[in-house]
This record gives sequence, structure tokens and C-alpha cells, in this order.
Amino acid sequence: MAYFNEATLLGNLGKTPEVRMTPSGKKRLNFSLATSKRYRDNNGEQKELTYWHNCTAWGKVADTIEALNLQGGTALLVRGEITYNSYEKDGTKVTRTEINVSNVQILTPKAKTEGNGNGNATPARSKKPAPQQQNPVDDDDLPF
Repeated sequence: MAYFNEATLLGNLGKTPEVRMTPSGKKRLNFSLATSKRYRDNNGEQKELTYWHNCTAWGKVADTIEALNLQGGTALLVRGEITYNSYEKDGTKVTRTEINVSNVQILTPKAKTEGNGNGNATPARSKKPAPQQQNPVDDDDLPF
């Protein structure tokens, strides 16, 4: 039986991604992503609950995200595998849940560049209006 482990998150970047190199020379890029949920409490008041997700990108995906110079508040669609890392701090075992990012898409319209998160960062294309024909030609005027 095949198993499936993928998370898809739509949220806002918490702050500028942080780049670090591992001792073996691999690039690791960490960022936090905020997702929000709106609901009504027992009194009928609307509330908002924000969840913070720890995201990690490696290799070409990390290079792409770093090249985009993203700032906090940028809307992103992130896909990746849910991972768990455990370590000991002050004698207590701590488990950290992370999204190992495989793909990222920028959703903020004002972004200067766009990328698909697979190592392909490309400048955003300017949207130029199609040239309008000044004097339309009637089909009967064509010589063929």
C-alpha cells in the first residue's frame, strides 16, 4: 500500500526567510507561514485564530525562495511534506513539526518576481495591452 504525506498551506509569510548553511554545505532556508481561521464563538462573536507553521526549504527550492527576496506579509501557497524533528532542551524532549517545502507559489500581486518553487525563478511579466488596429481592413479590400 502506498502512503501519502503532503500539506498544502495558503497563508502569509511571517518575516523575511532565514538562510543557513549546514556543516556539510547544504543551504537550508527557514520561514514561518501564518494561516488563519475565522469562526463564531458560543456568544455569536466572530473570532480569528492564527496558526504558525514552520517551513524549511532545501537546495533549488531554497535558492528560488532566496532569490525572490520575499518580505513578511507576502501571500504564499506552500506545498510540502510534514516532518517531525525531536531534540532535547534543558532535559526536556521537544518535538517540532515542520513542512519540508517542495513547491512555493507567490500569490501577492505586487511581487516583483514569480517562481514555481522548483528552482525556476523568473521575472514577472509585464502585462502590456494588445496593440489595437487603427484602420480595420475589410475582407473585400484584400487582393487575395
